[in-house]
Amino acid sequence: MAGGVASAGGHLFAIAGSESMKAGFGGAIYGYAANQKVLEHYTEKMQATHVGILHPYQFCVFEDEMQEIIKTYTYAYSGEEI
Repeated sequence: MAGGVASAGGHLFAIAGSESMKAGFGGAIYGYAANQKVLEHYTEKMQATHVGILHPYQFCVFEDEMQEIIKTYTYAYSGEEI
């Protein structure tokens, strides 16, 4: 992962990846960035891939990249809703 910058976003990506693995999707996630600047941040820092099929800022984080995110961003997620 580029830089391994600690962030709340990184932890949220790790939680999403873990949930994806639990659901049988190997950790891959798809999402939509808010704008081009955020998309560029995700592609640089989270190794996301710009997909842009359903939305101009659609991205995917594939399994191998997600494994690195999960290793980098440790968290204690209880699953409790706030």
